[in-house]
Amino acid sequence: MELIPTGISGLDRALSGGFSRGTSVLIAGNPGTGKTHLAIHVLYNNMKRGLKGAYVSFAEGKNHFYQNAL
Repeated sequence: MELIPTGISGLDRALSGGFSRGTSVLIAGNPGTGKTHLAIHVLYNNMKRGLKGAYVSFAEGKNHFYQNAL
């Protein structure tokens, strides 16, 4: 099983190296707990490595996502 590191050293240690390649990961929690922030970091770190990813939200629009990313 190939692992894709998150680029966040503490999280990668907790996950024993990262997420399994080809899987979908659901990040769930109450508002304000850092779900979008975590997703942005993981996606950005892996885009720098040439990997692709997707972010799907049923609660926030594109502009709000971009504001959080800044």
